[in-house]
Amino acid sequence: MRHRRGGEESPSRRVLGREGEIDEPKALRGDVENLIDEALNQNPGNCPFMIFVDINVPHVPGIPMQERAWFHDVRMLIESLGAPSAAKPSDFNGLFLTNAPYHWDIAMPAPPAEHLMILPGAVRHALAPELAARVAGAVQGYGAVPDEV
Repeated sequence: MRHRRGGEESPSRRVLGREGEIDEPKALRGDVENLIDEALNQNPGNCPFMIFVDINVPHVPGIPMQERAWFHDVRMLIESLGAPSAAKPSDFNGLFLTNAPYHWDIAMPAPPAEHLMILPGAVRHALAPELAARVAGAVQGYGAVPDEV
């Protein structure tokens, strides 16, 4: 499933409350490589470019994020792109992965949302540092619900 707003697209794989069988090993991988590849193919190439992917994987209590299957897939994909440098800058200014695992079991209390940010040092098209910091702050606050309003 994809969510589309005003020309922007955020790939997503699961809809809250959808019925059907779930292939849990596949779900835990998150199909991250395909989602990121799709996003990379949408790069216009002439301006700053950020990638946002909501991976929608089930909650895995007790396993650190860096030990999860989807995280391994992200690491392998980023390594395959090579380290950005002045001679070979990154085509994207940021890769932001989010996960709101409450989609998987609405009967349980909602686990906290998760996020992973990858910000390459050398990029093809610079982004204003203030804007990059605001986007990073928004992603860090993803899924946070205040105790009081």
